Parts: sequence; structure tokens; C-alpha cells
Amino acid sequence: MQVGGVFVGGLTLLLRSKYSRALSVLFICLFVFTAACNGGGEEAASDNSSDVTLTETPIPFSVPVVSMNESGTVIKAICRMSSGGMTLETCREQFISDKGYLGLGEPVMIISNRSGSLESFRLSMDFAETHFPITDLDLTIAQLSPGPTYYVSLNYEGTGWSEPFPFLVDELIPLAPQVEKLCAGQECAPMTVLTTPKLVGKDYLFPFVEFISGVAYTDEDFGWFDQNYLWAELMLDDNDDALGCLNCALAALKGYVYEARIPFGDTGIFYNWDLKNLTPGSHSLKARLRNSKHTGPWSAPFTFQVAP
Repeated sequence: MQVGGVFVGGLTLLLRSKYSRALSVLFICLFVFTAACNGGGEEAASDNSSDVTLTETPIPFSVPVVSMNESGTVIKAICRMSSGGMTLETCREQFISDKGYLGLGEPVMIISNRSGSLESFRLSMDFAETHFPITDLDLTIAQLSPGPTYYVSLNYEGTGWSEPFPFLVDELIPLAPQVEKLCAGQECAPMTVLTTPKLVGKDYLFPFVEFISGVAYTDEDFGWFDQNYLWAELMLDDNDDALGCLNCALAALKGYVYEARIPFGDTGIFYNWDLKNLTPGSHSLKARLRNSKHTGPWSAPFTFQVAP
């Protein structure tokens, strides 16, 4: 697993992924950026007003209001995360907009006042004595059931546990995902231009393998299939008559079958598109997430090239 740091407005952005873009992120507020964290100036005034707003929303529980000068570990916000990333303010706004809910199967962001490697953080659910790595957060929440109010606590090495932060879960209208890359054989766009296969007989298969973000993070590229709420629909070149899918087994359990998918020989496995069937030139791929209650919006188009 690769971890990289990028500073954005006084926050540390930690990326967790096997490829160039992360499937999920953790934002951690740095103490050294006093203008952003400890008051003073317009930025600090905006932060304090956000704390007040949280207590005035129709969320059906009391959201902790934290001081900017807390010396222990503090959870400043939690929310479901858009594929484009979020700030402290937008995370709070998302949580308020969702009325205190997190989307089952979607990536979750926790914003804390601590910075460090992901291995430095541990989480605990519902006051339990057992705890787990922060990289397991998304799938842990994806195993919950709608109904109860849940609580999460965060520990950073040597600082003790934060106060429990409450949240609810349900199948929400999914946020838009993002297509990260598209592979056929050893070639992957956008890193390389895909090449039209020279062998095009029926016994030669060149299946696409599609990668998206905006789903529950795991250490495995398709580990998000282990949750039972979200699957993805894919659309090639704006053709909505032949949609593809990811986590298709779950879709089938929910009664959705994608007839245009291609059998992988006699294996009983299907895939969405074959590179040999695409004409040379520019193509686009979009994705959207679905659950048993809602269909989310389409992602921005992922454009890729096929060379002759």
C-alpha cells in the first residue's frame, strides 16, 4: 500500500491506493497551521461558525462540538466522501446534508486534529474494547445495518481515545464515482494508449478490466465487492442500451441482469467489453453506483484512445 502526503489549506491529504489515485482518503488537521486550526483570521472564524451550524441541524442526535485547542485526539468531522476529495468544511456540510447518515458501501472520511501515517491510527466502534486499523473503516461501516445510532472513536499513538462520534447508516443516493483506469491485457489507460489487437478470431479474447473509486476502500482493487449494498453500472461511448457492471453478482441478487455482457469462454464468467470490438480513435467510459433503493449520477467521462 502506498501512502503519499499533499498539503491543502492546512490539512494533510493522505492517499491510500495501489495505483495513482486513492479509493479513499483521510484528512488530518495539522497543529502547525495555526491560522487553520487554532483561531485568528477569517479562516478560523469560518471554522467556528461550522461548529455552531452542526448543533442547529435536524440531525437526530447531538453532534459533538469541539474546541480548536483540544490537546487530545479529536474527531472534527465524519462524512461519506466524494471521489474528488473533501475539506473539513465540505465534509461537515455533507454530513449535515445527509442528516447524520453515512452511505452503506461508500467511502468514509474522518477528519482529526492529528497527523501521521495511517498505521498510527486505530478505531473503535460502539465503545468496544476491540479496535481495528483505520484502513478497515469503510468495510466495517459497510457491514452495519440501518436503524441504530453508531459511535466511532479514534486513537492516535500516545494520545488516548477521542470522544465517540455518532452517526447513522442507510442506503443513500450514491455520490458520483470516478473511473480511474481501464486495462486490456498488459495495457492500461490513461497511462498508455490501448492498441487494437492483431488476432481477432473468436478464440482470442481481450476483455476490459475497469477500475473505479467512490466505493468502500480496501487493500485489494476489487475488495469493495465484499460489501452487500453497492454495485456499479458502466456505459461505453454513451450507449445506454448495453450497460456493463461491476460487482455484478450483487446486482443479480437484487434482480438486475446486464444482458450485453460477454461470456469468457465456457468459464461461466462474463465481462463487459472486448478491446477487439472497438474502432481506433477516442472513446469514453462512465460509471454510476446503485443500491437496492437508489441510482446515483453518472461520473465524468473517462476518455481513452485506441490505436490501430
